[in-house]
Amino acid sequence: MFGIFQGLHSSEEWTGWTGTVDLKDGISNSEHKELHILILEDAPADAELIESELKKGGIVFISKRVDTENAFRRMLDEFSPDLILSDYHLPTFSGMSALMIALGKCPETPFIFISGAMGEELAVEMLKKGATDYVIKDRLKRIVPAVQRALKEKEERTKHKLTEKSLIESKERYRRITAAISDYIYKVRVENGMPVETTHGEACSIVTGYTSEDFLSDPHLWLRMVLKEDQDLVRKQAGEALAGHPAKPAEHRIVRKDGQIRWVESTIVPNYNAQGNLLSYDGILRDITERKNIEAQLLHSQKMEAVGRLAGGMAHDFNNILAAIVNYLYLLRSSLNDNASAQTDIDRIYSLAMKASEITKGLLAFSRNHIADFVPVNLNDAVKNMVKLLSKFIGEDIRLDVRLIDKSLIIMADITQIEQIIINLATNARDAMMDGGSIIIKTELIAVDDEFISGLGLVKPGTYARLTFADTGTGMDEETRQRIFEPFYTTKESGKGSGLGLSIIYGIVKQHAGYINVSSVPGRGATFAIYFQTVDSAVAGKTVTRPLDLTGNAETILVAEDAAEVRNSTKFILERFGYKVIEASDGEDAIRKFNENRDNIDLLFFDVIMPHMNGREAYEEIKKIEPGIRAVFASGYSAEILDKERIVKDGLKFVSKPLSPDKLLSTIKEALQNG
Repeated sequence: MFGIFQGLHSSEEWTGWTGTVDLKDGISNSEHKELHILILEDAPADAELIESELKKGGIVFISKRVDTENAFRRMLDEFSPDLILSDYHLPTFSGMSALMIALGKCPETPFIFISGAMGEELAVEMLKKGATDYVIKDRLKRIVPAVQRALKEKEERTKHKLTEKSLIESKERYRRITAAISDYIYKVRVENGMPVETTHGEACSIVTGYTSEDFLSDPHLWLRMVLKEDQDLVRKQAGEALAGHPAKPAEHRIVRKDGQIRWVESTIVPNYNAQGNLLSYDGILRDITERKNIEAQLLHSQKMEAVGRLAGGMAHDFNNILAAIVNYLYLLRSSLNDNASAQTDIDRIYSLAMKASEITKGLLAFSRNHIADFVPVNLNDAVKNMVKLLSKFIGEDIRLDVRLIDKSLIIMADITQIEQIIINLATNARDAMMDGGSIIIKTELIAVDDEFISGLGLVKPGTYARLTFADTGTGMDEETRQRIFEPFYTTKESGKGSGLGLSIIYGIVKQHAGYINVSSVPGRGATFAIYFQTVDSAVAGKTVTRPLDLTGNAETILVAEDAAEVRNSTKFILERFGYKVIEASDGEDAIRKFNENRDNIDLLFFDVIMPHMNGREAYEEIKKIEPGIRAVFASGYSAEILDKERIVKDGLKFVSKPLSPDKLLSTIKEALQNG
């Protein structure tokens, strides 16, 4: 094993290159620029020895020494080192961690380990991980050659990348120039009111893939090139021009020589002789595919937004009804202690009511009106946690192939909603493979630039985690693909599906500021690709809470709710469990009731959206009177409205309607205990 490094470290003089290298004559300080060297070392004396050897070697530098992770991270940003020299064993974190941090922040900066107790196997592992070199502390004379080699290699890599970048930019300029040529001129010669010859300009090959010679040799090619469904439109435009009538521009599709379908706009300008006879007409054919794609995306987005607003409004009204039904069922069941048959019937009704609430939650998720609990989540871990469940869920005749990237993909997400995405996609794939097949789940790290953004509709450039979910099922046609995210749209038989599975995914992804794309060919399966922007953060840990005693201690709660049936049923439940309740029908009424009972009220339980004055506004007015007043907010309405009211952002307690009575009581209890 030692032989691998023999040229680097086995002799006092380093002979790794042919020829000599002098930093003064042209590596990194050829212009006498001082190197910035960051030394990660907890022993100041060892750092001084390293600096002394560097000076003896004629290296001109400025150094900074750090020995903690926070200081190391800060100096990577502030000091911008040209070289990193690191001990492997540090009191608070390891050299491996330092290497991973450096590779993430400044991958081009040489990273050399200088250690007194680093074995060769560990050194090999570090080099495989991305370290540039290593030097043993009792042979510090080798540090200068190691530094020279590292800087020389960095300089050569930089030159190579600059050359490569120049070539790429040159190719990109040529691509943009050719792509910008999106139109060409053609001429149709007319005799006796009939077209006899069509001549296409040289640029026709860029738009259509066919050359002008192709069109000359085949007089009917120009019409055959038009998509069959659009040929009547093209004939009509030509007929109007030949009849001497003004011909309106026509937008239609063509099939390029390479098989691509493109949108074009054809504009006709007639040429007449002195007698008013049509001699010819000139046409301009312009490629408008990108414009049509953008228009289609905009129309689809507007349609989905409109459907989302409708769905959110419906869910809000329905949630109020369900909240009252659930509350009264709870009260009725508790009053029938000796009637097991009646309790069973009530449980069935309660179960149906909660299923109905899942539909409203689906509508809220689609319309991005569901309150999400965003925390740092490792997407790979989320997938791993669901794999065992999916294996049982999809059935033995479907093979599950999971391919996860070998690094953490940290995103800000609601873990429950991410799991919902995976379950819904698995359900969709399973139902498309009734005779068995394969599901491939893959995660990747994708660098997104401005061009990528314009193609996908993402908000901003950066690093994204991509979750791909592919199946080998029946696939779908283009019409179905365009509609799959609409609520209640389904291709399944009646009673076989709600049509909400994919629309819920759409809403969750949009709420996470992500993007979802689907591609499919009938008979060849479908592939869903979902993009989430990554963050530099630690994954949140889970906390374990002990169950609460739900019984109150005669505390007084001011309940403000404009829906009378919800207000009354909430009042009955709270009183049944030992609380005193004061009712208010809106925000203004809540303030009046608080002023009348301010010395007795222990907690506010307010609906968010109410007439005259909303719950948050009423709370702010009451807080002026009693700054320490505790509050819980409830709503079945839009998360966007709630966000504007800053309820969740301000750390106030919030529950979504409909909620189970147990959830209502436990939330009230927590608010009273924790304040």
